[in-house]
Amino acid sequence: MSKLNHYRAALYLCAAIAVMDAIWILKFTPPRLPAYMSAFFIALVATIITILGLLLLSNLVRCFGAILMITCGAGLLWGLIAAGDLPRSPLGGKIFLYYLFVGALNLLTAAILLLSKQFAYEFAKRRESAPKYIGHLRLLLIGAIVAAMLVVTFNDIVYLTHA
Repeated sequence: MSKLNHYRAALYLCAAIAVMDAIWILKFTPPRLPAYMSAFFIALVATIITILGLLLLSNLVRCFGAILMITCGAGLLWGLIAAGDLPRSPLGGKIFLYYLFVGALNLLTAAILLLSKQFAYEFAKRRESAPKYIGHLRLLLIGAIVAAMLVVTFNDIVYLTHA
């Protein structure tokens, strides 16, 4: 069995965040609240893109993913602080545990991605020994992200002008 290094730890933590977000969307988000659903869905997609970026060894996706994780983690933990005391309902306890656990996971993963020297070393070693097709896939991923952002922006512009 191979030793768990910082690179694998970051991948596993990202996967745990994605699984927790998917469970939250499927189990606890009511379909009648599309605003909450879209926020959790965006966080899930961003986490999956971060996993793909780590697998394709993209520094850009790694940095933006870590910044997004800091934002999400701080937002979830700030929600706990702003709420004051513990909710009294059984669902309120699940919400508290989810916010606490996923917020801490997001901040821990972001710290590994941005601050860990061991992770940076392992990431650089993997990048220099990566096959050539990984570089092409990396460019394809970044191009797909940019294209998706342009489509969403165009969609917003169209709907804002018709509203």
